[in-house]
Amino acid sequence: MYYWDEEKVRNILTLINTEVKLISKLSRFLKLGDSVCFVDELIKEVTTKIRDGVLLPLWIGQYHPKSNNEINELISKLNNIILNTSYLEFTQETYDEIEKIAELIDRYEEELKYIFSELNEALRNWLQNRFGEEISDEIERDLIVEVYNYTKRDPKIQESELLGNIRRVQDKLKIKILQNEINKELENIIGTSDIRGFLNERRIPVDLIKYLESFAELQTKKSC
Repeated sequence: MYYWDEEKVRNILTLINTEVKLISKLSRFLKLGDSVCFVDELIKEVTTKIRDGVLLPLWIGQYHPKSNNEINELISKLNNIILNTSYLEFTQETYDEIEKIAELIDRYEEELKYIFSELNEALRNWLQNRFGEEISDEIERDLIVEVYNYTKRDPKIQESELLGNIRRVQDKLKIKILQNEINKELENIIGTSDIRGFLNERRIPVDLIKYLESFAELQTKKSC
């Protein structure tokens, strides 16, 4: 015959209540499904939303203009819980963090609603923060698409890894744009978009193009 330890039961009920309370508060700005009641279900729901492209990793919210140090701390703590690989790894320390998050949500509910309804604004700020004046509007639009592609493939991707991936994408985009500029400049010079055909017809070596003044300027930009 099994006997319940009253103290253990009380502790378990307290932990369950902590989780349910947190989920209720998070639902105000993360728009969680009705079936989400506990933290393990929260992790699955948020991961699914990111994979489906309807949400970005939560840490991106830290770059929203309406965020502040305390909201950043809240988002960081929440992000750490989402990244927890196993619900069984949760400790008393985890639940203490959940209590702190719940308190901060009450304090900043309106700001959080705005931040998580405008995560693309936070994403644009992140790109500007990390790349500054290096990115044009055209490149920024392409980078936003690539951020979604990477986060859909890996909903738990961390900032450092995403930043490395996006830097490589940015380098490729810059080269592509410069190549287009070079082609347009050559079209203006020779009067046709069939550059290779023009050169072949006149038996002009392709290498001679690099000695054109306009082409040289573009090549200098490309190497910067």
